[in-house]
Parts: sequence; C-alpha cells; structure tokens
Amino acid sequence: MDSNKIIKFVIVLAVVFLAAPFFMRFIPKPVTFDRAKLAFETAGLSVSQNTMAASPGERAVAEADLTVNGVNVNIYQFDNEGKIATAMEYQKKDPGAAIVEQMHLAQNLGAAVHKEVPSRAVRRGMFMMVATGEDARMVERIATVFEGM
Repeated sequence: MDSNKIIKFVIVLAVVFLAAPFFMRFIPKPVTFDRAKLAFETAGLSVSQNTMAASPGERAVAEADLTVNGVNVNIYQFDNEGKIATAMEYQKKDPGAAIVEQMHLAQNLGAAVHKEVPSRAVRRGMFMMVATGEDARMVERIATVFEGM
C-alpha cells in the first residue's frame, strides 16, 4: 500500500474528527417538553404550571399544559405527519367566520358581540404549540420563543 495514501487518509480522518464538534453545534437539538420549558424560562418568562395531560387532545401522543406569564400554552407531540398537519389546519381561522365577523353580520342580526381571544399555533418538527391568552403581544412572544428553540 502506498504510504502517501495512508498519510492523506489519516489527515482527512483527523480533520473530520476535529471539525465534528464544531459542526455539531449547528445541528438543531430535538424538541422535548423539558427543553420547551427551559426555553421559556431562559427567555425570562415565568412558567407557573407544568403538567402532562392524562389523555392528550388533538389526536396527539403526548401533551403538556403550561401557564407561561398568564398565557395558557399546550404543547402536543405527534407521531404522524398527517395528524399534525390536520391539527395545524384546525387552528386556522375559518374563512366564513372571518367574513361574518368583519362585516358584523351576526351583531346586525341581534347576536352577542364575539370577543376573540388571541391565539397562535406554531409547529416545530413533530411538536405543535398552541398559546392562548388575553395579551396578544405575550402570545406572540411565546410563539417566537418556541419557534427559536
């Protein structure tokens, strides 16, 4: 065997071995319930409740219910792409309801005024976070923290 090839192979192997830790920092870490809670706390948000739901909703495998700065946060873990896509679609506003609300059709017919509670759904991998609360800016901040973890 040629000693030149062996030296080149050893050099390439050494470079890969030394560069691996540097490149591993760029690979995103997987989402977990504990990492989500830690991300909220690291961002300066207070997590007052953190419970795992006995029977998860939205056809999820697991669900964590948190209260972050007074905002209700539900984090769902899915095991199927179809289920999480369906759950994300359910979080979107219905176009018909938006038209009725925008034109005040229900109020013109005598219905009570509907008060919209700010809500935001964010997907990250096989996890979906739904934040619902009275403060729209806090809901948006929580969604931003979850997206960036």
